[in-house]
Amino acid sequence: MRIIAGELRGRILKTGKVEGTRPTSDMVRESLFNVIAGAVPGARVLDLFAGFGGLGIEALSRGAVSAVFVEKNRRCADIIRENLDALGLAGRSRIMMIDAFRAVEKLSRTGEKFHIVFIDAPYHKKPDAHTVSPNQNLLHIIDNSDILEAGGLVVIERFKKDRFEFFGRKLSFLKEKEYGDTCLAVYRFDKQPE
Repeated sequence: MRIIAGELRGRILKTGKVEGTRPTSDMVRESLFNVIAGAVPGARVLDLFAGFGGLGIEALSRGAVSAVFVEKNRRCADIIRENLDALGLAGRSRIMMIDAFRAVEKLSRTGEKFHIVFIDAPYHKKPDAHTVSPNQNLLHIIDNSDILEAGGLVVIERFKKDRFEFFGRKLSFLKEKEYGDTCLAVYRFDKQPE
């Protein structure tokens, strides 16, 4: 996996064979960042289900000022730390080894706010009509939290066959794109709850 653009363009990120991980492909990452390009410079980023840190590190390379990586798997968290150290990004980053749902609640309680939140939960192996995506559950928690700055974005990468219905109080749907079995959906915090 390589960094696609920005100050660290072309640098290779360390990955590993960890069950349940599925690094975002270069093509999907490039498309994702093309969609949100204007929001990245100067942004504070939250990378949930960070895996090996590809999305958050790409954002830092493209001008984000800081990133919080949430990854409960110790091996993955160690690899994120190695990547951050090797790229000189440790001073602009923090790793939380905690469940993503608990991380959002904790960050909300402590008053931290972000401009961009990435959600990339593990795909269901056999989704069906009754399976609700963890992405969807987490989006509801974010919608009811206070972690997004006004105009902040939530970017979800999910399996396109997952059942996904979301009607937010604070978040509104912006756009969606499909790439093979992957679906990218972008939501924006642009209205106050009634």
